[in-house]
Parts: sequence; C-alpha cells; structure tokens
Amino acid sequence: MDIDIAQFTNVSIAIGDRTAPVLEVLKKVNKSFRPASNVVDGRRATSYSATGGLRVDFLTPDDHTKTGRPRKLPALQTDAQPLHFLDFLIRDPEPAVVLHGAGIYVHVPAPARYAVHKLIISRRRPEGFAKRDKDLHQAEVLLAALAEKRPHDLKSAWEEAYECGPKWRQLMIEGLGLLEPLARDVVLDNIGAPRSILPGIDLSFDNPPARYDFSRDIVTFVGKALGSSVNCAISREALDDHFGSDGLGQEGRLEAFLKNKSRIEAIARAKYLSAPVEEPGSLLIRTTFLTTRFGE
Repeated sequence: MDIDIAQFTNVSIAIGDRTAPVLEVLKKVNKSFRPASNVVDGRRATSYSATGGLRVDFLTPDDHTKTGRPRKLPALQTDAQPLHFLDFLIRDPEPAVVLHGAGIYVHVPAPARYAVHKLIISRRRPEGFAKRDKDLHQAEVLLAALAEKRPHDLKSAWEEAYECGPKWRQLMIEGLGLLEPLARDVVLDNIGAPRSILPGIDLSFDNPPARYDFSRDIVTFVGKALGSSVNCAISREALDDHFGSDGLGQEGRLEAFLKNKSRIEAIARAKYLSAPVEEPGSLLIRTTFLTTRFGE
C-alpha cells in the first residue's frame, strides 16, 4: 500500500522532457487520489493518497542543508521529500518487472544497496516503531540471500557505504548487531570482519553443562552473546594436544575439559570475538587455532 518513487534532482532538471503533472497521472489510475500536505511546508505536496490507504511518495536525495524542505522534480512535475542516505540507495539501479498484466518495466535499487540502506535507516527510527522491525527483517533476509548468491555485490556495497564516514559506519554496525546471530555472522564472514566490531558484544558462560558428541568427536558447551545462545565446541585433537586427554576415552576427555574449563572458555571468548567468522552462529576450537594463536 506504499509506493516510493525517487529521482535525483539534477537528473530531473537535466532530462528536459516532462510527464504530465503527477496528480493528473495518478487520477487516471484512481480518481480518489489527493495531494497530502508536506509536514515541513504545508503549501507543497510530496505524497498523494487514495481511498483505501494507497499512498505514493516522491523522494530525492537531500542536499545536506538539513532543512527538510521539499524540492522540485521538474521532469515529474511534483515536489519531492529530500532524504538522507537516499543517494546511496538509488545510485546504479537495476532493471526489474512489476508483475502486473504483461509486466511493467521499472528500475529498482540494487539489492545489496537496499539491504545496507535498511540497516542504516533502522537505527534512525524510534525504538518500538513498527517500521524499524520491518527494516531489520528485510535487511536480514536480503543480506543472507546476498551472502549466498551475490557475495561480491554485498561486499562492494558494504565497503562503499562504510567509506562514507563515521556516522554511516556507526549506524551500519549498530544495525548489524540487531540481526539474528546467523544472518549477522554471515555478513561478517562476507566482509571479513570479526564480531568484536559490534557494540557491546561479549561471550559469557553461566556454568553450562558439557557433553561429548561422538558423531563429531567434540566436547560441546553453550555460551551467550547479545542475548542469544552460542553453540561452542572443542575438538578431540585440541583436548588431546593441549589439555592432556591423549589416550583417554569419553569420560577422560570430559574430565579434561572440566579441569580446564575456565581456560577453554577464555579461549572460546577470544576466538568468538576476534578471529574471522568460520561457523555462523557457533564456534569450534581446533588445535590449529591454539597453536597459531597461543603458540602452544
């Protein structure tokens, strides 16, 4: 029920050609369309609403004056609401088709730019605001798909936004920290960043029970980070090589784990926070990590 149409102001001026006035075009679709007064300048309209709740908003990147006053889009014969971060979103759009009738050819934001933009915008909405949760959900689903199918696009869009300045970086990382652990870790893996870049993250342990997993030959235990459980494990080889369980059976390896529990948890914390993400949503301590990281 919400359609956003965006255009760079300089592009709108440079085009030269014009459509019919926007309200005239919209009324051909639905005669109930009416202009809605802009919140900054009530004499101008940047949105149009129809009976039943359908709304069409016209947007343009801001000019950094921070006045929020509407700006003219001559090619579309309407005013538009300037928005921060929009220039990043609508640069280099991709072709798509609206699935209606024979199809309607349109340009839409590149998926990677859209996902990163949603992370940023989510941090600028008030806590508890419904659209904030929607922004994060959209970002989460799209980022996971991009990391799998178009990882280069995701990394490129992330790096471009990251270089736009400290405020952009702060909003991106804060938004990333609010995603579900699996989606968050997939992104961190894609951009080659450790979990420690996330504000307030730590891995803690509340005396978790340990068990031996025969299928993987590991001892498993559970930690917590940012309110979510983290499945942790240490391999049999790591216990044998570094914690004196060589030649022992299941009970002996569990005993070796419990005897060195505090030290192993400290190692798990160090790997979880500072090492590159290997397994989204979990971690495994291998003997190679202990040898290279701690020289043991």
